[in-house]
Amino acid sequence: MKYTEDIFPRSTIQRNGMKTLQAHIDENSCMTICDVVYREVENYTLHLHIILPTQDKDKTRKFPTIVFVQGSA
Repeated sequence: MKYTEDIFPRSTIQRNGMKTLQAHIDENSCMTICDVVYREVENYTLHLHIILPTQDKDKTRKFPTIVFVQGSA
């Protein structure tokens, strides 16, 4: 699935101490694994999406870990 700003809009929220990092993103910069089941609660199956950076051939680049938790109920 290709995400657009209509589906996943850009956040304008800023917090004290928050830093925004600029990235050069293209089609080959990351891999997305969608709808991974991480828990089943009663009759509900909970899913998540995992977005992984594409590694260099020599695997010398390091990437920060970013965890985004959506606040919807």
